[in-house]
Amino acid sequence: MGIKLSDLSPELRRRAHADKRAEIAPSRARRQHQLQGRAAQSAGQDFENAVEDSFFVYRVKSIARLFRMPVPTAPAPNQDQRSCGLRVLSGQAMFDVFGLFVGGGFIGAELKQTAEHKPSLPIIATGMKRGGLQEHQMDALATVAGCGGTARVVWCNGGEIGILREDEIKAAQERFHEGGYGSKSIRWEMFQPPDDWDWLGLRAEKGKP
Repeated sequence: MGIKLSDLSPELRRRAHADKRAEIAPSRARRQHQLQGRAAQSAGQDFENAVEDSFFVYRVKSIARLFRMPVPTAPAPNQDQRSCGLRVLSGQAMFDVFGLFVGGGFIGAELKQTAEHKPSLPIIATGMKRGGLQEHQMDALATVAGCGGTARVVWCNGGEIGILREDEIKAAQERFHEGGYGSKSIRWEMFQPPDDWDWLGLRAEKGKP
């Protein structure tokens, strides 16, 4: 016959309840962490879907043709996998979005999303595994800007959208490679809000050579 909590002394009941809470707490914490991760992933997907929806508007308004940048892949190393047409990642995309203005002019953009509002967007050095603007992404966008193209970083910062443009991208790259205080991130104040549906801030650039 089992012992019930009511059979125990008040002190033992208190200890038993404490032990039970200690068992439940980690599982609750894991569950909460999983839910937060799924919510952040869902919010990030919603943000990217909204940006992709704007591609249609840019096309209809004869402003630009935009596309998602494909990720480099290679045939799978295993023969059986290759026979099924399976491919594996072989590199990194320069940035998320590329395209052309109607009339000419290259466009490159990187999309970033953070679940909570942050004071700055970290710049992540090559080889580091953290969230933020990767060094190779920043360098690629700065190259686009340096060649006369249109470069953007679009950041959904805790639900608030901001756009970083060419001059700020090149300045961030210069600070990053020079080093020093404040060189490893880009302040939120440097990002400008989008105008209506113009998520990439391209409407004013129409016809840019």
